[in-house]
Amino acid sequence: MSRRLVLIAGAGVTAAAAAVVVSGGVSGSATPASVDASRASATTVYTPSVHAAAMPLDAYQLSAAQEAQKVNLSVLMDRACMRSFGLSYLPHYTDRAKIITATFAVYNSRRYGISDPVAASRFGYHLPSQPTITSSSDDGDQADTSPTTMSPDKRRVFTGVAAKQLPSLTAKTPDSAVSPGTYLGKAIPAGGCSGQTHRELKDDPAPDAAKANELAARLNQEAFTKTLHDRRALTASAAWRQCMTAKGYSRYATPLAASAGFNLNGPVTKREIKTAVADVACQQQVHYVQTLTTLEAGYQKSSIAQHTAALAPLKAQVAGQLTALRKALQANGG
Repeated sequence: MSRRLVLIAGAGVTAAAAAVVVSGGVSGSATPASVDASRASATTVYTPSVHAAAMPLDAYQLSAAQEAQKVNLSVLMDRACMRSFGLSYLPHYTDRAKIITATFAVYNSRRYGISDPVAASRFGYHLPSQPTITSSSDDGDQADTSPTTMSPDKRRVFTGVAAKQLPSLTAKTPDSAVSPGTYLGKAIPAGGCSGQTHRELKDDPAPDAAKANELAARLNQEAFTKTLHDRRALTASAAWRQCMTAKGYSRYATPLAASAGFNLNGPVTKREIKTAVADVACQQQVHYVQTLTTLEAGYQKSSIAQHTAALAPLKAQVAGQLTALRKALQANGG
């Protein structure tokens, strides 16, 4: 899971919902709990009117656009491999990169609470609804998408294992060094087509890189927590609170508390929209986001300086993934 999800829960969005976006919905679909279900059938992609500043630890992960690119490429590569065996896989899959990238931009713009004035005026504290990313191919063939519902031959070519060897829907595809056999006289790649794709995209980190990723996630969360408790952030919160009180909203201590004060499982209300608009206006008036961003970037830089050697395998892993993405793009036109 991407580390950018670590802070999503702090902005009123569940990490589980965001994980659906990262996966592209190929292995499962869901509507985030904080999205009004009555508005979940959007046909246009919403991109926030403000964008989160880049943070130092961002250098240790793929960007949202690169993650989205990887999702699309993995489908193209799986499909090409399956086609080489005369089998179909997601034949009508369409590019989801714009949706995935825009959705991450929405999440990132809410790092310290809602900060997008356009979204506040339209959706209140609710997440803007995006076009649905479903788990089925566009022609509705559910059997085409999940190893548990594929035909036995198709499953073996796609995963490299038989149905009884699949422990769960979310389990990683085995990646043994030995081919699981042949199909119509052609050798199946180790781990099946999906295993081959994982290897080519450098999707499975080495143990030292995985350990470094856990460290980066912890440092990311620690920097965020330190920022919220920094006296300069508390001063900014006090200024924001004073502004909100002057506008008639005195019950909220911070922007995050304001967003938590509404039922995000139900429809957007006029009171919610008015509060959100006032919230964003006050943040802009007291330079709330700029203050906290500067503070958090400082904490992240300090953490990186203290753990440069320990983080090095992760940086190398990301560099390898970027090289793999470029090669895959050239080969697959994704």
